[in-house]
Amino acid sequence: MGFGNFLYSLIHTIEPLEFISHWNRYSEISKNYRLIVSSEKYNKRVVYPPGLTDILNQNNTDFVPYFKSKNIFSLDTNIINSMMGNSGVQILYDHSIMLDTNYTSYIKRFLSEKNPNLLEESTYKTLDILLRNKFNYDTTFYLLENYMNLFSSGEKVFTVTNTKHLAVFENLYYVELFKSINQEKYIEYSKVEYTISENEAKQNTDDLISLFYNGSSKEILRMFINMHQSMTLLLIGIWQIQFSSKVSAKNKMKKLFDYVTSKVGVFYEREMVIALKYFEDTKSVSMLNKINKGGKSFNQKELLEKVENIAWDFIVPRVMEFQINANKNYSNFIPFFYHTIKN
Repeated sequence: MGFGNFLYSLIHTIEPLEFISHWNRYSEISKNYRLIVSSEKYNKRVVYPPGLTDILNQNNTDFVPYFKSKNIFSLDTNIINSMMGNSGVQILYDHSIMLDTNYTSYIKRFLSEKNPNLLEESTYKTLDILLRNKFNYDTTFYLLENYMNLFSSGEKVFTVTNTKHLAVFENLYYVELFKSINQEKYIEYSKVEYTISENEAKQNTDDLISLFYNGSSKEILRMFINMHQSMTLLLIGIWQIQFSSKVSAKNKMKKLFDYVTSKVGVFYEREMVIALKYFEDTKSVSMLNKINKGGKSFNQKELLEKVENIAWDFIVPRVMEFQINANKNYSNFIPFFYHTIKN
């Protein structure tokens, strides 16, 4: 009950001082945690790099931040104690770009094709902005998204002799080159000049793949694959109920609760809220509206692939949250996701 009350108080808090008050009130619980808060009421120094807010507010780009507001601050017991002692508090923030399959392939096209301007305007504009700013890049989601496709035929290890594996290797290789582009030369002369050799990029790619697919990440992979399968099943249930019934949104939700209990076995709270909005107005949820009764026809394989891709889109925030927690002992992880919602 104490932990539930603690979470409830945080969820319904707006003012920064209230967060500190609740943190101290539940000190026996909060001492084991760190809180990253996004609050419009917090008007001190913003942690986004200079100019990033203007970038995010631009039209015709593919930037999706995890946090709703740029007004972000952190709390943990050490920070509180340092504040009470009037000593300086240094908080490290890691602004990282999470890349999906679309954007890794766009980076490859951007660097390997003779005329990268053939990319869509929003894609080219987004890549150009990335090169003009200093970010860290995270390919975790890309590697997760491709795991089932790579090893669905029973392969035990990653190997470039397999064409599917080679395609992933090449995309990651170009991401390594992209990360190394000399920013000053690009800004001043619009020139792409790498600061690492092709062999170094290949070695970095080998190390990343070995760590993720052949190393100690199998438990994490399995966790997200199980989540993806549950999410896929949930989405199928949402569409089944929507297309087979003309009852009210309230009654559709009753059917969905029964379906989740009997078929899915996992309750995804945020997705259930989204489902309610979808039942009330299908046009209000663009991702779910990609599958329409009587709309574009797919064969069975294409339809399942489409549903599975949408399920990955729903999992993105959870991968971000996993990364936030994974990095909590070293820095405050501020993830940004880059993808194309047009697909």
